[in-house]
Amino acid sequence: MVSASLFSPNAVGHDDFDGVKTRPPDADDRYPLRPGSLISSLADYIDLHVYSSDHTRAEFDGAELTQVKPLLLGETGAFKNNYPNASSAGRAVQNVMIENVNYGFTGWGIWTWDTIEQLSLWTLVDNNNTMNNILAPSVWPFMSQVYQTIELKRFVDLAPPMNKHRLEKIIVNAARHNDVQVRIEHKSKILTFGTD
Repeated sequence: MVSASLFSPNAVGHDDFDGVKTRPPDADDRYPLRPGSLISSLADYIDLHVYSSDHTRAEFDGAELTQVKPLLLGETGAFKNNYPNASSAGRAVQNVMIENVNYGFTGWGIWTWDTIEQLSLWTLVDNNNTMNNILAPSVWPFMSQVYQTIELKRFVDLAPPMNKHRLEKIIVNAARHNDVQVRIEHKSKILTFGTD
């Protein structure tokens, strides 16, 4: 399998891929490839790196990815200067994992398990395995169990190309035949999964 690992231009202060320009002296001078440009490449999957921060959603949006190929959050984590302890870092990374489901990601990797080379990042084993205890599958339900709602617009975007009325009919029929527990909430424009 072939892929390329990269991060969103938004991670280093670009609103999108704005070309290579002179940056102010205090600005990050990196110019990553726009991740969405790999969609039409020969890569087998797309590997995006997103760390927990105040602009996580902007990084996912700025990547401009579609589900033409499998999407992997190949590297995520939390910087110590953003989170005062391993518990808050673990919850922040958990939120990044939940958020990536909204963008169609199917897996993730944590950076880093126990490295001592990058002291600015919380590791999974810091403070007696605190982050690992928060993120371990045995203590945290699989993403599909966490995922309870999705905006209708996002669901339509993720679905195979078809008329949205046809898609709604498929959802209604699936619910009617007990294939899935789902409600379409037109007022709030969301799908809700599971029962109340």
